[in-house]
Amino acid sequence: MLIVVEGCVGAGKSTVAKGLAALRASTLLLEDFESNPFLRAFYDDPVGNATETEFAFLLLHFHQLKSQAEAASRSEVVADFHLGKDILYADLNLKDDRLNRLFTELYEVCVEKTPRPALMIFLSAATDLLVERIRARKRDFELEIDPAYYGLVNAAYEEYFRRYPGKKLRIPMDEWDFVKNPELYKRLASLVDGELNRKFAFLLEVDALAKGTEVPKYRTFSLWRAGYSLDGYGTTIDRWLDGTARDEDLDYVPSSRIRQYLANVGRSGTIPELRTYRSERFDRCLRLRSVRGLGPSKIATTVSLRSLSDDWFRQDATNLASNRNRIIELYNGSNVGPWQTAHIVPPLLRFLHTAEEFHNGSLGWQIAGISDPFEAVTGPVEIGVNAAWESIGTAISKALKREKHFRRESQNGDGVRIKHQMGWGFSIKSSPAFIARKSILDLAQTLDPLASRFQSDLLSDLHLHTAWSDGSASVNTMAGQSPCAGD
Repeated sequence: MLIVVEGCVGAGKSTVAKGLAALRASTLLLEDFESNPFLRAFYDDPVGNATETEFAFLLLHFHQLKSQAEAASRSEVVADFHLGKDILYADLNLKDDRLNRLFTELYEVCVEKTPRPALMIFLSAATDLLVERIRARKRDFELEIDPAYYGLVNAAYEEYFRRYPGKKLRIPMDEWDFVKNPELYKRLASLVDGELNRKFAFLLEVDALAKGTEVPKYRTFSLWRAGYSLDGYGTTIDRWLDGTARDEDLDYVPSSRIRQYLANVGRSGTIPELRTYRSERFDRCLRLRSVRGLGPSKIATTVSLRSLSDDWFRQDATNLASNRNRIIELYNGSNVGPWQTAHIVPPLLRFLHTAEEFHNGSLGWQIAGISDPFEAVTGPVEIGVNAAWESIGTAISKALKREKHFRRESQNGDGVRIKHQMGWGFSIKSSPAFIARKSILDLAQTLDPLASRFQSDLLSDLHLHTAWSDGSASVNTMAGQSPCAGD
C-alpha cells in the first residue's frame, strides 16, 4: 500500500512523511530532489531551464516509485511525493504546446507503471506561512525565487487536490504543528486507519474459516459495531480515550478489548494484529468482499488458492457464474467494478464537455453501455463522436491534460481508450457519419436522474445512499427501501 504526503514547497511533506512512517513502522520514500542536475539552474533561470528540469524530475520520480512497487504490494510505503506534482509543475513552467503534449504522453506511461496511492494526504497552508518556512530552512537556491511563484504553486496544488478523485485527506498545516506537538502524528494515523476495525473483523473471520478453527463471533461483532459507530464520532472518541469525554457522549460504548484496539491505533498508528494479514492473499479477500452474495466462508476458500477453477465457481449454492469475470478481475486486482452511474456520468460528461470546448464547436455524441441511470454499469462504455479524428483527437489530448484524473490507456487508429483514476474507463471513436447524436445537455438529462425534466417523479435524494448502503446496491434497490425509511 502506498500512502503519499503531498503539498506545496515548504508545507512540511518530508517531516510529516518521516513521522508517519516511523509511527507505523512503514517503509519511507523521500524525494531525491538533489539528484536533479538542473534544479539549481532552474532557480537561476526558470524560463530557460524549465524543459530539462521538469522532464528530469518526472523520470527521477518515476524511477523512485517504480523501485518501491514490490514493497508497496507487500507492505506499506509512505512517500513525500508522487507523479501528480510533475504534471502540476509542467503546467506552470512549460510554455510550448508541443513540449506539453510530449510531457503528458510520457507522464501517462509513467503513471501506468508505478503504484497507485491508497491515500493522498494533502498538507495545505497559506502562502505566507510557506514562504516563511522556506526562508527559515535557508536553501540558497529557493531564496532566489520571487515569492509570488510559490503562490502560483500553492494555488495549483489546491486545484489539483480538489480534482483528485482517489481517497484523500486534507491536513491544515496552519493549525497542525507536528514539530511543536508530535502527538498529532497519532491523530493523523487514526485518520488514515479509519477502517481498521472493519478490516480486522473481516480478516479475523476469514482467517479462522480458512484454518478450520472456531470464528471469534463476539469479537468480530464488537469490531464491526465499533467500526461503524466510529464513523460518526469525529474527535469525540479521542477525548473519550483520554478520559475527557464521558460514555454518555458516545452512541455506542466499545468494550474494554475494543478500547484497547483504539488505544493502539492512537499510540502506534495501527492494530498490531493486522500486520499478520499484510499479504496479497488477504488483500484479495478484501477486494472480493465487495461482491454481493460472496460471503466470508466462500472467500476464505481463496486464501490458499493460486487461481479460481471451474470447480470453485460450481461449488456454491449461489449463482457465481454470472459474476465470473468480475470475480476473476477482483481476485487478480485488475478491477473494482461494477460502477454506479452516479460515479461515472458526472465526470464523464465533464470530460466530454472539456473536449468539446477545445474543439471550438458543438459536437454530437452517442454513448453505448449506459442505458439506465438507475442501474449499475457492468459492461464496456463506448462513445461515438461526429467529428474527424484529426480534430477531435487533438481536443481529447488537451482535455486529458486539463482533466488530470483521466489518462490515455491506449490508442488505435481513429479511437482512444481512456481510464479514470478510480478504475473505470471508456473508449471514444470518431464516427463522422452517424446520424443519431445528442448534445452534452441531452446526455445529462437522459443519464442523470437528478437532471431529469420530470422532477415530480423524484421522491428521495439517493445521493445520500452511502450512509446506509455498501455502495454495491443499485439505485433501484435503494429506491425500494426509501418508503421504509419514510422518504
